[in-house]
Amino acid sequence: MTQLSKEEIEQLAEKHKKWLERKYSNKSNNKSSNIPQPHELLAKPLFWVILVAIISAVVLIFAIPFPYTATEAYIDQVPYSASESYTEWVSSNNCNYESGCYCYHYSWGGLGSCDSCKCTRYRTVTRYQGVTKERPVTKYATAYQQWTGQVKWWYRV
Repeated sequence: MTQLSKEEIEQLAEKHKKWLERKYSNKSNNKSSNIPQPHELLAKPLFWVILVAIISAVVLIFAIPFPYTATEAYIDQVPYSASESYTEWVSSNNCNYESGCYCYHYSWGGLGSCDSCKCTRYRTVTRYQGVTKERPVTKYATAYQQWTGQVKWWYRV
């Protein structure tokens, strides 16, 4: 093996330096040197367009609530007519068997005349019954909540 002189080593170093400059220079047509550096990427307008589009999509999906129609079930009190019986006590003078009255107590231990009558009467009354009804209501949820099933489309109040 031969030893190189100091001048030969400096010449080889200079040649190697020039070769590296040519290889990694942005001015060359070498494809590997066209990869943008991080500081160069921020200067490209396409980068900013893509970044704004991604941020807008994230806000649109996760932050902004959209209206949707849900069904709300509730109980409403509906009136209806019903017949009810009641008991009325009348004097013996008004004791009429045809109107549903009968003698409840006789005087003298049952040997005397009727002294009190018990009548069963009927009347129509209004009562209320709970009926389940449904109505559409407008609710708000983000697109993400609607897509992932976190939204209740039907619920009971």
